[in-house]
Amino acid sequence: MRALTDRDPGSLFHRLYAKAPFPSSDRMSTLTSIAAHCHHLTIQIGEPPRNRRNKSGLSKLITRWKRGPTSTTTRKSSTTTLQAMRPHPNPAHLVDRRLWTYLFQHFTHFKTLTLRIHGNPAWPGCTPIESTLITLRLALERAQVHTLRTLTLSPIHITGILHFRWSPFGAFVEPPSSATSARLWQSLTSLTLHLRNPTHTGQLSFAQAIMATKILQDYLRSFSPTLRHFQFIWLDAEGPSPLLLSDEAGMDTQRLLSWPVLEEFRFGNITAPYRTLLQLRSRAPRVKVVKALRSTHRNDVVMEAPLTEDAWIDVDVAEVWKRRGGADTRASSIYSREGGCGSSSGSSGVSRIEPLFFSRVGKVLRAR
Repeated sequence: MRALTDRDPGSLFHRLYAKAPFPSSDRMSTLTSIAAHCHHLTIQIGEPPRNRRNKSGLSKLITRWKRGPTSTTTRKSSTTTLQAMRPHPNPAHLVDRRLWTYLFQHFTHFKTLTLRIHGNPAWPGCTPIESTLITLRLALERAQVHTLRTLTLSPIHITGILHFRWSPFGAFVEPPSSATSARLWQSLTSLTLHLRNPTHTGQLSFAQAIMATKILQDYLRSFSPTLRHFQFIWLDAEGPSPLLLSDEAGMDTQRLLSWPVLEEFRFGNITAPYRTLLQLRSRAPRVKVVKALRSTHRNDVVMEAPLTEDAWIDVDVAEVWKRRGGADTRASSIYSREGGCGSSSGSSGVSRIEPLFFSRVGKVLRAR
């Protein structure tokens, strides 16, 4: 360790971890003195729940993206919902924003930003967690960070995405400059999104479920022209494929997402994985690497620690096309239930879970 630090004194600070809101301005001088050495910054927002495991039962299985409101669910329009969520100015947030902006200006070499956001997976409105996300987004934009290339949001919830969106994609609080904002976010080449399924809670109205899908599609659209690496996993319950969101209920008028420069796609816990793979050629024609998350690394495991390569199975898309419609092959399946029947399903009634089968060496054999 001593030899390492003698050769590169800043190596101890290549990875830094922080909490938001900003703990104390008294530590600012210490942070700014080591910030230039940081390459990977992780910020935790909110506290993780003590018990992440589902208290599941049949009562939690029936929520779907297409499902309408039950008798116990208040019907709300999407317009009213969004208006109620608008954040109110808070002097403490303004101070916090200045501190984060000043700090980010000293991160002159950091390439990777990871946000671990422990918010309410349903529809909580603008809580302190969402306000903190707005603060961090504006601070990054005002600091004019030029080196950031990789963004990881793990975990994040749907209203977290809503408040972390950047202009002109419906951002809360306008950025200092739309050109500066676009330059920051569209310089990203890698996005990892581990999203908590909002419908799993059973608390969303039909209008909110549709709005959640639109929010997700708009957010992905803001990155899709420039992303080269994209990883997407649903937490808590299965959800629709990020490449097929236009097939969901209420999305008839939405434009299809295209991924013109995407080279690597990793997915987990999505419905219709087989149909997603068949659409890759038209939606993301340059994809060369496709990986599926192993069933042993779903939900809690993803939320507790970063994923290693052992968590992924290589998918041969060409083999999927070649073998579609053939006889069943003895192999394991990453999704073993048909749409609407699984005990962990929180998926859309539009999408069906179409099993993918893998050989023991991790290559796709066929899909039925």
